[in-house]
Amino acid sequence: MWFALNDLEGVPTDIGFIVARAEVDFVLQIGMEPIEIRVRISEMRNTSFDTVYEIRLADGRLAATGKVVVVLFDWESQRKKPISDELRRKVEQCAS
Repeated sequence: MWFALNDLEGVPTDIGFIVARAEVDFVLQIGMEPIEIRVRISEMRNTSFDTVYEIRLADGRLAATGKVVVVLFDWESQRKKPISDELRRKVEQCAS
């Protein structure tokens, strides 16, 4: 999702964010079986946003939920950076 929102290809040297918090709630044990991972951005603030996740089995049963808070970060200056209007627009387009 992040690569698509930022037109990144291959392996970038700077992905532009840090993970500030990650949490997961496991519902079902899964093995080596087909799963579906759903992700969306649930809330955007000035310099950070939340991504929420669902992992579902092929039959649709919920296996886990999660939330990751990411902070946009300028590695050169070692400071947070604001979310651009362009990124906000791209996220809104994905949601519709």
